[in-house]
Amino acid sequence: MTYQEIQREFSDHLFLSYREIGGSKKLVGDIIVIVFFVDDNQSSWTEEAKKQFIEKHNSAMQILLRLAKKNGVNLKIRNAYGDITIPLNCTKDNYLEWSDSAVKRYNASNINEYQKIYKDYYKCDECPILFVFNKSFRSCAISVNPLTQKYAELSIISYDCRTGSIIHELLHQFGAADLYFPSELKALVQKMNYESIMLTSSQHYIDSLTAYLIGWKNEVNDSAATILRKTSHYTFDLLSDLIEQEWKNT
Repeated sequence: MTYQEIQREFSDHLFLSYREIGGSKKLVGDIIVIVFFVDDNQSSWTEEAKKQFIEKHNSAMQILLRLAKKNGVNLKIRNAYGDITIPLNCTKDNYLEWSDSAVKRYNASNINEYQKIYKDYYKCDECPILFVFNKSFRSCAISVNPLTQKYAELSIISYDCRTGSIIHELLHQFGAADLYFPSELKALVQKMNYESIMLTSSQHYIDSLTAYLIGWKNEVNDSAATILRKTSHYTFDLLSDLIEQEWKNT
């Protein structure tokens, strides 16, 4: 299915509304991944712990580069590391408070402004941000609300996050959608034997739909088109409510 056909049939599809908007648009070109090691009121980093995470992060980026090359995508990844102390108990629920305070030391009032300043200064195409904590929790990405474009994009990563999960959460910042949630979608893709890192982080594979959403392709295969048709009724509010219910149980 070509770009024109996708736009004609799925012009209002929620998943497609995340493509090429927000702080990180396309995962192509010169990308600087900013990793902030955060000390908060619940946890702090040691040099050894940081070293171990950097090794895992580098492995994740090498996998991503290989996937890009396999898809014929021109991608260069650089990594930038920084240390931040935030005198709060940082969680995904209060991220607007602590993420904005984290970048004020860089003369930016919020994440979006910081990314613009960073991109202009370092002349890179995109600069996704990972906030990494030395405590265990369920890693996640905070993505743009396509209805308002109000929210910044960033990933909140636990020290014990798996290599594939780092890639998974990073891809969210570029528009990738979860394929393991809600349960009806997970059942559909599993029945189709549809492989994707957005379904299971252990599957180091970029599927057709994800490749389209992150800017690697301008068409989708028949399986991806089927997924789009089966999820055309999804709304932002519906998924938000389902996600909130799921997170209460984790």
